[in-house]
Amino acid sequence: MADKTLCVPHFLEKKPDSQLLVETGADMIVRPNIPASIEAIYKIIDQIVSARFVLCGALHAAIVCCAYNSAFSYFDSGYVDAPFKWCDFSASIDIEEHFPGTVLEGERLYGARIHGRIRKPNLERILDCAPYTPPRALQVRLRSYQKAERGRTRTHGPH
Repeated sequence: MADKTLCVPHFLEKKPDSQLLVETGADMIVRPNIPASIEAIYKIIDQIVSARFVLCGALHAAIVCCAYNSAFSYFDSGYVDAPFKWCDFSASIDIEEHFPGTVLEGERLYGARIHGRIRKPNLERILDCAPYTPPRALQVRLRSYQKAERGRTRTHGPH
């Protein structure tokens, strides 16, 4: 799957997969309409992060790509749900919101405007303002993750 490109359309996207494949140039369509189970969540996350590039019509796919340092861009199939949420997420990671319609356009955009520019929010600050005290084990894991992220971005850039 590492050599494959994906298109993850919005949950309400009406176009059939066959049409999306032709229009986007993606190798596969992965629908975010999944069963309500942990196994289904793990499976779709694995599909997304295993791809070489992901065209994201579903904001959750973009969030997963960002979290796992995977190559992605947003996607406009003619249906962009709630533009404000895309703007809000883009602002939170310090990128501009652009909506290409094909994998080729998305990969070009990723190389020119996303790769190396993402600035992820500080998760420790987010936990610190949570309305409850997170479990100690979560705090320890988070600090370890943040330390590794800081080392990775210093050595290799954000991606």
